[in-house]
Amino acid sequence: MSESIDTIRADLWEKMRGGKSGREAFAATHLSANIAAQIQTIREQRGWTKKELAERAGIFPSRISVMEDPSYEKYALTTLRRLASTFDVALITRFIPFSELVDWVADLSPEKMGTEPFERDHLLQQNTERVDR
Repeated sequence: MSESIDTIRADLWEKMRGGKSGREAFAATHLSANIAAQIQTIREQRGWTKKELAERAGIFPSRISVMEDPSYEKYALTTLRRLASTFDVALITRFIPFSELVDWVADLSPEKMGTEPFERDHLLQQNTERVDR
């Protein structure tokens, strides 16, 4: 890890030690901001407008704007699954220790926010190359 990531990680971990309510607030804020940023990043990677994403997902364009707002907190799992299907990616929800959240946030980058659709997945490419040999 780079020195700046170590510093960020140490600072975040110190905040986690401040109390349960602080940890809960941090996790909630990160969750909302992370989902919003990922939706926007993946949409932009695909070159889609909000309207195009909405049409592909079968939802109203105004919902895309709301879901890309980092302060929005009322995501429905069914809607997130619909977006994952539209993006042709997997959606994972799981419970993790705060240390894992700290590690994720400390090393967060624009590249980690986006993802490739299935047809450009690196494992698909590796397996295709292996079969072609």
